[in-house]
Amino acid sequence: TSDPGTDNLIVDGVITSPAQPGFSAYKSSATSNINDAITTVVFDTEIFDNNADYAHATGIFTAPVTGKYLLGCNLRIEDINTTTDFIWVYFVTTRGTYRRNLIRYDAMGFSTQVLYWMHTSTILADMDAGDTAYIQVDASAGGSVFDIYGSTSATAQRDTHFWGYLQG
Repeated sequence: TSDPGTDNLIVDGVITSPAQPGFSAYKSSATSNINDAITTVVFDTEIFDNNADYAHATGIFTAPVTGKYLLGCNLRIEDINTTTDFIWVYFVTTRGTYRRNLIRYDAMGFSTQVLYWMHTSTILADMDAGDTAYIQVDASAGGSVFDIYGSTSATAQRDTHFWGYLQG
């Protein structure tokens, strides 16, 4: 049944909102040899996009309504060279940037190049209708080089993944 005057559906007493803003996308191919520059990560393949608010060609989510959005990403960073001190993950939104430390390489005690490192972060972003959000990475230290993993394999496609959902 449906709830008159809303887009909600009631199924066995549970209210669902099929038009609730939400998206999930993954990176289908690797980006290689990223160095000491801020790089936007484009998650180019949608798993779902409830209202066509996520642009898979640019990796940018646009909030369709004002509210609090839970945004998250999982990144698989590969072939991190030994000159890297830090790798940062940025949730860039219209209202501000949230910085997360993916790896502090120099403090980890690694003496050789790291094959891969997994990182997951979430934020709760206050967004107005029309505000945008996307993910960037940045390495610090001269000569930092790393790759961002991407895959179409069903078991690995969520290794590098970006998602968001309107919380209210």
